[in-house]
Amino acid sequence: MTAPTPAPKSSPHRDPFREAVETLVFVVALVLMLKLFTVEAFVIPTGSMAETLYGIQKLVVCPDCGHEYPVNSTEEVEPPARARGDDNDAPRLTLLSGACCPNCRHTFDWFNEKKRPPDNNSGDRVLVHKAVYALAGPQRADVVVFKFPVDPQLGFQAQNYIKRLWGLGGETIAIYRGDLYRTTALKYPADELDTFGTPKYPRPAPGDESRLWEGPAVVDGSRTTPKYPPPGVAQPDYTYHNVSDTVARFAADLAAGFQGTGFEPIRKPASAALAMRRTVYDNEHQSKYLLEKGVPARWQPAGPGWKPDAVAGPKAFAHAGDGAGRLTYTHRVPGPPQQNPLRNDFDHPTYSTDRERLAQGYQDGLYAAGPITNFLGYNTAEAGGQPRRDTPQFPVADLMLEATATLQPGAAVTLELSKGTRRFRATFREGNVSMAIVGPGGHDLGTTPTKVAAGKSYDLRFANFDSQLRVWINGRLLELPGDGLSTPWESSGFDAACGAALGGAFAPAPWGATPQNDIAAPASVAVAGGAEVSGLRLYADTYFTPASTQRSQHADPTDPIDTFYVQPGHYFCLGDNSGQSLDGRVWGLVPERLMLGKAMFVFWPHNRIGFIK
Repeated sequence: MTAPTPAPKSSPHRDPFREAVETLVFVVALVLMLKLFTVEAFVIPTGSMAETLYGIQKLVVCPDCGHEYPVNSTEEVEPPARARGDDNDAPRLTLLSGACCPNCRHTFDWFNEKKRPPDNNSGDRVLVHKAVYALAGPQRADVVVFKFPVDPQLGFQAQNYIKRLWGLGGETIAIYRGDLYRTTALKYPADELDTFGTPKYPRPAPGDESRLWEGPAVVDGSRTTPKYPPPGVAQPDYTYHNVSDTVARFAADLAAGFQGTGFEPIRKPASAALAMRRTVYDNEHQSKYLLEKGVPARWQPAGPGWKPDAVAGPKAFAHAGDGAGRLTYTHRVPGPPQQNPLRNDFDHPTYSTDRERLAQGYQDGLYAAGPITNFLGYNTAEAGGQPRRDTPQFPVADLMLEATATLQPGAAVTLELSKGTRRFRATFREGNVSMAIVGPGGHDLGTTPTKVAAGKSYDLRFANFDSQLRVWINGRLLELPGDGLSTPWESSGFDAACGAALGGAFAPAPWGATPQNDIAAPASVAVAGGAEVSGLRLYADTYFTPASTQRSQHADPTDPIDTFYVQPGHYFCLGDNSGQSLDGRVWGLVPERLMLGKAMFVFWPHNRIGFIK
């Protein structure tokens, strides 16, 4: 006889309202715990990290070439901060009227062209990992969030900044011709005195780390700029900016080719190099207007065997035969406005742009070949036809070239980048890529095996950033012999030796560029045998502008070296949008105690979602 099955125990009745409240409390507590100890969301308000991270901006589609680019529109949404002595009752918003395409340089004035102005988009919303630095300290090239060291808090509002970290405690950082360098070999004795008997290298006390600069103080407004010392009051500079002994040491290391006992180049991680590159020219988006007016296309084929896909403005190039051919890029952008002799008087001279002169029937001297510069479309917002703020333009020689190539059996495709008197080459053949430097100090850099096969299409990328050559195939970074390192061209003896030997048309520019390389052929593609080439895109590396440009808009390509010491327990941070960033060049160092965390991920807007590099 089986035992009777016991009746199921009745579960006590639970109140649904109470369950909902308990769940809500748990979720809120969990979110607060995450916010307090692990992850916090921040919004990017300004463009100092563009184009890695966007502040408030408009996405503009160029009506001439179709290239899409962001433009800073913060002043349409947030009024600028007011300075002491401003008699206006309140800061005023600025209505933007246009912007300049970084690809074809067409200035799009949406009011004159009777177009609807692009909408304003909020800045990127990012997640900041606040606990990551409890496990390991900040690393070079991290995008970091910190409390502003000059004014960590104004009133009851924290002043949080976001920049990229470049200098670690105990290092001396140098900025020279757009690149960064570092050394730990230099010491700054605390007991050394200057000619006035005061410490030459003062040490900061807690809360007194910032290097303050001259200018009016902010009274109010939605944006914060550094507070300033009272007139006539000297403030210590804890970065020891441009100490003569340090500058002399850098110049000596540069001339010696950086032998490893002093300064050495800082080389970006590959992911940061891709994030910080700037559009120079995308051949897939060509100006319809310039082609109609007969301005030569920027990519030109030379040699026999070429069959472009169009007579004017070709985008794909097929090469056949056993001979060699070359595609050469020339940087043709409008020059500065010229005085118009046909519409002029002595009191009110008129000026016209290259584009306007084309419309008037002029041809000679327009869109002449020139150097690639640190031009950035993000900074070209205009109001009433006038730029809001010009960024000083410096020649940039660190370039990245992309192309899609299909090789026939036995063919070779070479991507080539110029810098000064030297050319850097990556030659792709079936099964391998070989690297070489041509010019003073030139030599072969070895061969790396690949899976490149005849008859298949490959996306090729070749970069010369920070005196380091890198190659990607279909988005995969290759391991090159010696990590692709090369000696910075400024230390190759060009300025002293070659400059004295060369003359006339081959004489170097003040910044070291040569007409036959940097102007006539900054980038090229050479083909031997049968191959097809398309998808040509050229980029420039971020150019770190001299500290002097943060106080004035003067751009001198021969600007001196900038050096900064990073105190132990501190960090040196710069904005990716160097020409428009108030950062460590101006206000100094970030103490470790003010470091909040690492910016890891963009979670909004939806078209910007992704990890931050």
